[in-house]
Amino acid sequence: AVVSTQSTGDTVTSWSKGEAKEFYREHDGKFFQQRLVEFMSSGEFHALVLAHKTDDAILKWRGMLGMTKCYKSREFDRRSIRALYGLSDTRNAGHGSDSVESFEKEVKLLFPSWDYKEWSF
Repeated sequence: AVVSTQSTGDTVTSWSKGEAKEFYREHDGKFFQQRLVEFMSSGEFHALVLAHKTDDAILKWRGMLGMTKCYKSREFDRRSIRALYGLSDTRNAGHGSDSVESFEKEVKLLFPSWDYKEWSF
């Protein structure tokens, strides 16, 4: 299915290990956090804020991303972003906030001046 979205924030950036650790703070103490921090601070990445006209934008984006584990996406959703481009669980080709609260925290780390009130379709 085609989902109509609009990019309301767009940048190519890179993080220090400290910035990546801050972004993934919710995973403190989990076995995979260090791998995420190392990968996300290893070079540039493209960050986007995507908007959708409905209240389920987060759900739609996470659906397009596919399952976190790329091998599961390849088995169950072969057309998802992670199935097509992901390499491993931590190098899985994309991130999607899991809630509005997570989005509000995460967007400030990537786009400090971004304000949802300033964009519209």
